[in-house]
Amino acid sequence: MTVRMRIFCSYFLLIISALALTVFLSQSLVRNVFRESVLKSYRRELVYVTNRLQTRLEHVKDYQKTVALDTVVIDTFSSYPRVLESESDIYSMNRILRKRVTTIIGTNQEIYQYVFVTLEGTFLFFSDENTFQTSVGEVLGHDFFLRNNAERKLVLNGPYEMQRVNGEQLRFFVLSKQVVDLNTLKPLGYVAFILKEDFFSDVFEENMPFEAQVDFYLISEDMQVLSSSKKETIGSNLKEADNFSSQDLWQLQETGICEIKDEEGTLLYTMTQMEDSEWNVVHVTSMDALLRNQTMVLRIVLVIGMIVSVISLYIARLIAYRITEPIVKLSRKMTNYQTEEGKGDMVTYISGDEIQNLYFAFDCMVKKTSQLMQQIYVEQEEKSNYQFQLIQSQMKPHFLYNTLEMIKSLVDCQMYEEAGKAIMAMSKFYRLSLNSGNDIATVAQEMELSQQYLYIQRLRYAEYMDYSVIECEGMEQYAIPKLTLQPLLENAIYHGIKEKQEEGKIELAVREVENSLVFIIQDNGAGMASEELRKLRAALKDPWKKNEDSFGLYSINRRLQLVFGTGYGLEIESEQFAFTRVTVHIPKIAIHDFQEEIPKLKQMC
Repeated sequence: MTVRMRIFCSYFLLIISALALTVFLSQSLVRNVFRESVLKSYRRELVYVTNRLQTRLEHVKDYQKTVALDTVVIDTFSSYPRVLESESDIYSMNRILRKRVTTIIGTNQEIYQYVFVTLEGTFLFFSDENTFQTSVGEVLGHDFFLRNNAERKLVLNGPYEMQRVNGEQLRFFVLSKQVVDLNTLKPLGYVAFILKEDFFSDVFEENMPFEAQVDFYLISEDMQVLSSSKKETIGSNLKEADNFSSQDLWQLQETGICEIKDEEGTLLYTMTQMEDSEWNVVHVTSMDALLRNQTMVLRIVLVIGMIVSVISLYIARLIAYRITEPIVKLSRKMTNYQTEEGKGDMVTYISGDEIQNLYFAFDCMVKKTSQLMQQIYVEQEEKSNYQFQLIQSQMKPHFLYNTLEMIKSLVDCQMYEEAGKAIMAMSKFYRLSLNSGNDIATVAQEMELSQQYLYIQRLRYAEYMDYSVIECEGMEQYAIPKLTLQPLLENAIYHGIKEKQEEGKIELAVREVENSLVFIIQDNGAGMASEELRKLRAALKDPWKKNEDSFGLYSINRRLQLVFGTGYGLEIESEQFAFTRVTVHIPKIAIHDFQEEIPKLKQMC
């Protein structure tokens, strides 16, 4: 397959994959967005229906409170004994109460019937009672109100059923309240309103849409269906009516939302609780019917995607031709070059694939470049190591001779304690500087070596030199090239303090800055003139501008950059006759990770 054809096929696969991914993501995204929109819409509708039910029920409750608190009703109950034995008393009381209630509630269509009951359970009045085979009292029982309304509050119970004379069933609810003496608060009897089941289901019917499959349920706290737009489910348990699993039922009770899949599709259930009641209103709708618009959107996306794909494939063909034309020409020249003899490694590889020919040529170039770069790096590192070793060979004998002479002077002056401390300091210094032949030490070891060096030098120049060392905790875990700080301290002594010829001080400090360690060496010695400082800084930045006078500083800076990269090294600040400050920046690298991290730093820099 030619390069041109491979590019075209790659575009084709990418476009088809992108189209498939777009359709898949669009389906998921549209479904989620549409589902959330539907949920919000039906939550609002459910709240609206619940508020309608609540308002309608509160309206009836207001009537009942008015009747229960009416003075004529209270006086009538108080005027008659608790047990009515004569028919005349029953008739008289019924007439008074009927007249009074009619005045209060008028021709209210929401209240199907009303009943007055004595404390013993005698029903004083029930309108149209002859239309039923059984009375309300027989259905409810003489102790119904005593069991269900023992307190002075409104109580709603139901549903109950009564058989009409014509054989029809009447489902009804009982809304009852005690009638009490307003002075003594003693119960006198009960007033009950009979509400047909249609009192609730009519609200459901009024909010049924014409197209969507929607059902409403009014359920009790134990999930019993009290009223519903599906009349056949009234009286059954919601779990049995709609084939709920225990997990689905728990989710509906806990979150108020549940989706159930069955053979006919997916049903969405939302539930909310009525105020001042343990009853809940459940709204049911078909998700499949609601998501029909989603299918239409996906079809539109698919059609648009196919049109865009055809256009993209045509453009891909043009792009493939323009991209591959120079590659084909270059490959032909490379093939001709490969067939010639005496042209190095290229003659050993011949291929009919132009990309492979170019890859082989590039691979040869990279290998040769890598070899040259590695050779340059090794040469530079060897040179830097040589310079560092030269500094050490110059420093150690000179420092050793001077220290021994100082110790001899202390012994001659019978300063045996100082001589002993000097010997211990020199021993620690050389032990740390040797470091078992390792070129890398911990920061804590380097700080200890520097401190011993400063202690020995202060013994030699006690009349005009002092020092201070500020350390940080945890420095034993970080790595630093050995003998990085000692040459800088030596410069501070011999080119700063001694040249000033008066009392001076050297300060050595280390601190942590984010992912770096910063060492500061400062003296209040002779300092440097601005021109000298400028040349020294230029020598540190450019290896080709190094000055023989700054050979030590240059070597240390170059060594740090070879180890850690060009982002690290020395910074110098100075003011003549005032101070000189050398700042050393190195990265935080654990001593045990040093061998793994250093190649990465060099590659990054």
